[in-house]
Amino acid sequence: MTALPFLSRVFHQAKTDWRHHWLLVTIWLLLLLLTENHNVPGISILFFILSSYNHGGWLEILPLLFAAAVVLRCVSSDSPCNADTASLTRPLGTGAIWVGKALFLVITVLLPALIVLSFRWQGNDLGVGQQLALGGSVLLAVGLLCSLVGSATALTSSPRQVLGLAI
Repeated sequence: MTALPFLSRVFHQAKTDWRHHWLLVTIWLLLLLLTENHNVPGISILFFILSSYNHGGWLEILPLLFAAAVVLRCVSSDSPCNADTASLTRPLGTGAIWVGKALFLVITVLLPALIVLSFRWQGNDLGVGQQLALGGSVLLAVGLLCSLVGSATALTSSPRQVLGLAI
């Protein structure tokens, strides 16, 4: 009997993370889309109903918090310092687990943020280099958020510490 190839184990872990966190990712994607499209006439009525004012200051913060929540939940489910998760005894191997988690976070957090935020600078007659620089700035900002939350979560050794970090 042979073990699964590394890439198959990575995809298996990414699919497992999707099954565990699909609801939170879906809410985050909806918030991200609503944030970028809050000036559309039909959607602005919805935001007026949800808030007593039509500013949208909370709209800039809420998607960031949900992106951080996705990273926090994904990393804390197999935290290497937490003995309760038993991530070191999983048959996939720790390398495949963390590459699969990184793939999951790139697909569900980084790429949607890049795609949705790239609509802001369309139609401004920007060159390819300028669009790549703007895309790099989005990837850097979202990647920095993910790495800070992920590394802080990975250092927690108990569910109470994860809860304290979330608060």
